[in-house]
Amino acid sequence: MANPKLVALKPILLALPAADVGAPDIPIAISLQENANLSTLTKDPAVRTRLVNVGLVVGLLDSLDDDIDATRAAQSDWVVLRDKSKSAGQRALEDEGYAQRKSIVSACRWNLRADRVALGVLSAIVEGEGVPDMIQDLSDLATLMESRLSAFASDQTFDAQAAIQKARTLVGDLEGGVGLEKFTKEQAEAKDLRDRAFTYLSNRVNQIREAGRYAYVDDEAMTKKFGSEYRRRHRSRGNAPETPVIPTPILP
Repeated sequence: MANPKLVALKPILLALPAADVGAPDIPIAISLQENANLSTLTKDPAVRTRLVNVGLVVGLLDSLDDDIDATRAAQSDWVVLRDKSKSAGQRALEDEGYAQRKSIVSACRWNLRADRVALGVLSAIVEGEGVPDMIQDLSDLATLMESRLSAFASDQTFDAQAAIQKARTLVGDLEGGVGLEKFTKEQAEAKDLRDRAFTYLSNRVNQIREAGRYAYVDDEAMTKKFGSEYRRRHRSRGNAPETPVIPTPILP
């Protein structure tokens, strides 16, 4: 059964200009959880009043839970359709990739336990989700191990050189399999709707975050609550700033 929140929002999503629509630039599970946390924060009457007093449109707050629910439903629809047509060989390869990532991460956490910088890099690597992220993780993990190969020398249960080679081989094999996948029309439409829902929700959330940072400009603890912890961690490592605000229509 179609999600009623997504059904209600769909006409607005389909009306978004294609040039303004983008795929998630943050793991969507993390984004949805952060947005849910923001929704909880804005339900506090004092916080809500402060946001409205600086000029935030009430509709942005009133529809936030529905927008989150619709985006979660669009993501679920896309995942189900995306995985439906995968070959048994590709599924087995992906399972092997996930298992190799788990093995390497475990070995890195143990052997690099005294290296705070390496552990910080490791934490950033393993934050994402999905096959494309897993492929990138394997590549990043191989590079991380290679840069600190001596740290694995005393671990007789883990062959770092072999793990590096296997990870890079899997990256090539997995990228080839993903590249050969062809979306059906139904799959392409589901992905497009997911991207539109994510874009729509992100833009509206950004407006709420901007209002909150302005309303609490003299309260550092509160301004942090109106930011993305995920993006804050990544900015501290030199990555891009938060997505700028792009106003979107208010659902009646």
